[in-house]
Amino acid sequence: MSHSCTIELRKSRFCRRLIRFGTSAITVLVCSILSVGLYADITLAKLFSDHMVLQRNDSVRVWGTANPEEKLTIKFFAAGASAGDEQQATAMADPHGRWSTLIKTGKAGQATYTLEVSVEGSDTKVVVSDILLGEVWICAGESNMLLPLGKTDDADGDVEQAKNFSQLRVFSIQQNACPTPLREFEQVKPWTVCSPETAREYSAIGYFFGSQLNSKIDVPVGLIVTATNGAFCESWISHDSLKADKSFEQLTKHWKEQEDPTNANQLSGHFNGMVAPIAGFPFRGVIWYQGESNVGRGSQYRRLFPALIKDWRSQLGAGEFPFYFVQLPPKRYEGLATDALPEIWDAQLATLRSTKNTGMAVTTDVNDATLTKNKKEIARRLALWALGNDYKPTPKPQTTQPNSPEDKKESSDSSGQSVGKSQSTASNQTGISNDRHYMRRITFGDQEPEKQQPETQESKDTKPTPSDTSDKPKTSSTQNKDKSSSRRVQDKPKDDATQKDKATKSSKIVFSGPLYRSHKKEGNRFILEFDHAVGLQTLNDDPPTCFFICGQDKKFVPAIAKVDGARLIVHNPNVAVPVAVRFAWEDTSTPNLFNAEGLPASPFRTDKFDLSSKGIEY
Repeated sequence: MSHSCTIELRKSRFCRRLIRFGTSAITVLVCSILSVGLYADITLAKLFSDHMVLQRNDSVRVWGTANPEEKLTIKFFAAGASAGDEQQATAMADPHGRWSTLIKTGKAGQATYTLEVSVEGSDTKVVVSDILLGEVWICAGESNMLLPLGKTDDADGDVEQAKNFSQLRVFSIQQNACPTPLREFEQVKPWTVCSPETAREYSAIGYFFGSQLNSKIDVPVGLIVTATNGAFCESWISHDSLKADKSFEQLTKHWKEQEDPTNANQLSGHFNGMVAPIAGFPFRGVIWYQGESNVGRGSQYRRLFPALIKDWRSQLGAGEFPFYFVQLPPKRYEGLATDALPEIWDAQLATLRSTKNTGMAVTTDVNDATLTKNKKEIARRLALWALGNDYKPTPKPQTTQPNSPEDKKESSDSSGQSVGKSQSTASNQTGISNDRHYMRRITFGDQEPEKQQPETQESKDTKPTPSDTSDKPKTSSTQNKDKSSSRRVQDKPKDDATQKDKATKSSKIVFSGPLYRSHKKEGNRFILEFDHAVGLQTLNDDPPTCFFICGQDKKFVPAIAKVDGARLIVHNPNVAVPVAVRFAWEDTSTPNLFNAEGLPASPFRTDKFDLSSKGIEY
């Protein structure tokens, strides 16, 4: 054999050996990669991260993804817990890699918890630490809800105070509109601990609401903020809900014709991208600040807004949870009639009357036109609804007790146990938790979590009242301009002595200003009665402003109003046969009518006339 042939043979043998070695090496490398991948693909939903708050006294669904048909062990335990004191559950990932299970939370307290998810037979695990048990609220809406604390008046002082609220935690969902419901959020800001370093970017309304609750009931509070600028109400409602309501046919047809993936306000878009992934996560309630984008469509908003609340309660599977919202502040909407905003106020009041477990913070006295005024006061009024209906305040040491309350509502003690509260609205009821998990399954096809072992009332008879000797109606909002909006918030009206005595004998929180209830006519006078009207009064005892009255011609003219105990007497000497009364029916109205707690009366109307926006569907 020639020398050259020997060399070639040797080369050939070397190559074969190299190939054999390389193949083995590649096989080992691939197996190693697969082995690592096998145990590295455990994920939790983005709602689960360090510093989170879980709803106390509830059955909490934990979910995520793993490799298909992988068996997982889930542990939940308090810091310092000894072996055997932890909760433990198992879950099997389905063929798509989705898994879920249930853990149970107890009473709120100072203890922090850890959630640990691991693959059976492996050391690989995902750990979420510094978890608190408390009250979780969703903060939703448009720019008014989104505005950060750092851009509000007195921001520096409020940001500095954030050091006192380390038990307040915030999770923020980034703006995202999608054509179909998402299983998971695309972008979020994970849970953070409230501090001067983090609070500046928090929703101002959310921060003030959460800090109020934390200071009054002394339990941790978690806020899930899902808000974006300029969002139409219909973008927050699921497509199925809108499609099922024939009254929205024109609206859905319009949006279908305008379909544009780049349009952030596409029909149901914000619901799909910013609400749907919350389904299955337990929470106490929702606070909502939206409506400006729908001004001009007040008649339709009377249907849209309650439809949204009904839809969320159905889609999120959390029962009739509390839904508290802000009645928009006065503001001139250029290019629209002066009654465009009052028609939204009217729709919001109608929603309060027609939809169970809702509350409305009236803001006709808060100058918020620039989005930077008095977010603190607006949030305080939202918190009053929660404190007066969902909790029994347990103040932190050295904090001021709530004002003398008025109306009796359900409450729960600081441990979260229901006290006289309807089972249909108690967030820790087992049936509601089951509904929540069921809705997650039918919405996204998730597997079932593995089980663990251990409006207007009838008018009342009223006595005739003496003739009102006033000769000049007080109606225009311009008459109050010398009294800035802040004086309504800072300077509480004088108390009516007898009504104040009645209020202070109660042990309840006053959570609402006067709300029109009923009326009767006596000659040329309207006698109006209200709910939440203990100590009904005006600023500086001036005559009530912003009242209008009409006769059979339906032409409203300024009216004279007079406080008579807990009711009002309204008339105009030139209207012999009055037909209807309206209150604060201009977009810049700043009326001066309050109850003893300084909470303003809501705009209202006694008539059922067609609104100016009737027939405007988009």
